[in-house]
Amino acid sequence: MKKKLDNIVEVLWFIWAMVLSAVYFFLCMLIGVGCYLWEGMISCFKSKIRMGVVFFAAACIFVTFAVGPYYKLIYMIGDSMDPTVEHGRILIVKRALKEYSPRRYDVVAIEDVAAGDLLVKRVLALPGEWYEIREGVVYLNGNKRMDLYGHGKISFDLVDALTNEYLRYWNGPDKGKVVIELVDQKPEQVPPGHVWVIGDNRKDSWFGLLPTSHIRGTIDR
Repeated sequence: MKKKLDNIVEVLWFIWAMVLSAVYFFLCMLIGVGCYLWEGMISCFKSKIRMGVVFFAAACIFVTFAVGPYYKLIYMIGDSMDPTVEHGRILIVKRALKEYSPRRYDVVAIEDVAAGDLLVKRVLALPGEWYEIREGVVYLNGNKRMDLYGHGKISFDLVDALTNEYLRYWNGPDKGKVVIELVDQKPEQVPPGHVWVIGDNRKDSWFGLLPTSHIRGTIDR
């Protein structure tokens, strides 16, 4: 019941923000039209300044009402969630409420305190479940996980320890390509209060366990 009430309040709040922004935008348009029709050049210039101030105030109100209490804007950096979420996109994160319980395949903004980063990842393993990685492929509870979101295999590029350059094949069909190694990880159980997350771009994504309390919100697709 409380969750349903929160959803209603959220919708009403968003509608109110949109209406308020629309009213301010309409007022700005009226000021601009009046400026050109009834005032001279100098007065028009002053009115434009006033219009800009009003429009800026409207934008601030919109951000405060529509984004502040229930949403947060973040900027996506990197290709770990490609193609679901491309690099450079501005995302609207729906803030996680206290009673939020993560579900498999949720796309979440989760904080990695150790690295000081806010990560955008997909939840794959839930508390109590077993996960492992065999030759770059994720297995849950002993079964190969066939999901519709992830692509590629979990791997890393090999680097020469002396030159710090990528190792490349010298001959064969892969000549010139970077040498990669598929990841293998023994079965482990997700502890209570944690989730196992990874990006949809398996080859280019951080993966691992993070506390559910660090989930800052979800991203609807």
